[in-house]
Amino acid sequence: MILESVQRWLNAHCLGREDIVGAVVVRQGAAGGEPELVARFPVAVAVAEAGGAASSLHASLANVAREALRRGSAFIMVPAVVQKDADYARVAALPVRGESAVVGAMAIAVRSQDPAVAKRILDEVERVSMSLAASLAPSVAKSPVLSARAGGEHLKLLNMLSANEGLRDCASKLANRIAEDAKFDRVSISLMQGGQLRLIAVSRTRDLDERQDAMRVLLAAHIEAADQDATVCYPQGLQGAALITQQHARSAMLSGTVYCTACLRADGRLVGALSCERKGNVSTDAPTGMQNSAQGAAPVTADERTACESMAGVLGPGLALKQEASRGAWWRFSNTVRGWWGGRGQTERRVVLAGVVSALLALLFVPVTFNVSAPARVEGAIQRVIAAPMDGYIKQTNVRPGDSVRKGDAVVELADQELAIEKRKWESELTRHQTNFSAALGKSDRAQFAVNFARASEAKAQLDLVEQQLARARVTAPMDALVIAGDLTQMIGAPVKRGDTLLTLAPRDQYRIIVEVDERDIGYVQLGQKGRLALGALPGETLPIAVQRITPVANVTRDGRNVYDVEARLESAGAAPRHGLQGVAKIETVQRPLAWILTRRVIGWMKLGIWGWLP
Repeated sequence: MILESVQRWLNAHCLGREDIVGAVVVRQGAAGGEPELVARFPVAVAVAEAGGAASSLHASLANVAREALRRGSAFIMVPAVVQKDADYARVAALPVRGESAVVGAMAIAVRSQDPAVAKRILDEVERVSMSLAASLAPSVAKSPVLSARAGGEHLKLLNMLSANEGLRDCASKLANRIAEDAKFDRVSISLMQGGQLRLIAVSRTRDLDERQDAMRVLLAAHIEAADQDATVCYPQGLQGAALITQQHARSAMLSGTVYCTACLRADGRLVGALSCERKGNVSTDAPTGMQNSAQGAAPVTADERTACESMAGVLGPGLALKQEASRGAWWRFSNTVRGWWGGRGQTERRVVLAGVVSALLALLFVPVTFNVSAPARVEGAIQRVIAAPMDGYIKQTNVRPGDSVRKGDAVVELADQELAIEKRKWESELTRHQTNFSAALGKSDRAQFAVNFARASEAKAQLDLVEQQLARARVTAPMDALVIAGDLTQMIGAPVKRGDTLLTLAPRDQYRIIVEVDERDIGYVQLGQKGRLALGALPGETLPIAVQRITPVANVTRDGRNVYDVEARLESAGAAPRHGLQGVAKIETVQRPLAWILTRRVIGWMKLGIWGWLP
């Protein structure tokens, strides 16, 4: 028969513990009968299919637990016969004592071969076994505190831990909930932070100030219990051995309460402390450190101590996980590395890690190709600028950037109304002067003939000039090309001056790559070197290039450093990028060790700095 409350207790103390392979709890049989198995861990493999009998692991542990119940004392044993598929080296067993008698026993299979690990697990379970006794013997759980916990209050606390809240807010709500449900006057929680205990929550306290005297004394009581790694009650009515209670006495005199402080543990390590206080008749006249039981103070009851230990056992792992989740990613990463480095199989892992590190160090001295990386852009191999042939106004534009044109196509037309009028004027003048010098020729008037002939020649020259201007008003493409710049669609009717840039043309399938190489790398670039170009529009593809020309003068300053334009050509005939695309080019230069490539910039900066500092 499985007792639900006992099973919950066992799961809470075994889940997440790598050193615990399995565990069972047996209860004293009625009227001297055979002890019965009431809980087992893990539950998933607890029951075999054949007749519902316990699995071999749990059956073996149940026999050891019955032996501990018969002896009435705790012990650690090395199994004489271990199942072939078993994964444990030792078994720790202890009886579970109630207020007046042994009510059950438990056995735990420990994975580690270190006897100290088994002893530590045994001590941890023994400290909180009073809460287990309350579930095994109903008579023990007489108080409303324990009956509430046995009825599922622990699960409510665990649900509060799983809420999506910060560590301090969650701990504050837990302290308030425990104080309210368990009828304590004050509950406080502290956790390890940076190797020291820090108060993170006190019930009914919104703004926790550790600088206050009362809070400092309260924290000192937590540290006192943690240093002794034991549950400390004040006055000492329940300790089996004398414990130091000096700080508890100081805090009790300040607050007028009696104390029970239990340690919070997770994975076998101390993570904090939980204090539960209730109003008591504590004398304020007793000297610091004196036992107040003689002064009339009511000591902590067994039920209160059991409740405090039980809650500490449940909340310890959850608060530790909450604290880890609230820390930064770097802390979690370093903690994982420390666990990996010092966990089981650490020798094998260290050997493998040493081999990997050695291989990486060896790779640092393997010569590889040093690639000079720099921003790059695509330009036309030839760029022709079409300028305004004369002053005038834009009448019409026939192309836009991206359009293809053929040689002789009209691309822009300027307004020609004034030129047409002037043409008619000079045509009229030419006709008049021709008529006059013809009449003078008929009259044999040499003087008039010479004058009119000269005026006719002038009119003819002016007419030819106007006709040329009319022809130039129609701007044509000088070659088959692609319009790469000059959108004049929004400038119809706008005035232009002679020489103003109207359009920029470039050959459609002829490109050049301009690579902006940093001055620190230009010394490694030579003519004819190969490389690859990755464009922003085609990040998954690279185009082969070759260095064609190196500009001897730095043309641009980028990010405070001079850059040199290195002209490269596309090696692939089928490649057809677009004008104006930008990307990154890598030029293959020399063979150097990987360590030199990774550190060259730092070493170069240090060399230059040291040289500049030297006298």
